[in-house]
Amino acid sequence: TWKERIDVPTIAQELSMSYSSLYRKIKALTGMSTGEFIRKLRLRKAEQLLLSGKYNISDIAHKLGLNSLS
Repeated sequence: TWKERIDVPTIAQELSMSYSSLYRKIKALTGMSTGEFIRKLRLRKAEQLLLSGKYNISDIAHKLGLNSLS
């Protein structure tokens, strides 16, 4: 599922980067930490799924690995 593919270790491995190099690159490009950036991606995906009308909020939160419905 989507939530299993988007975490710091997976991104770092896919880009052949260390965690610290990934953090510095993400921070330089976005001004956010790696965790903040991933959270923002999850929320954008949640928005897309909500707008599609196919899923309810609980399903989306579970599907994307969000810890809080808020």
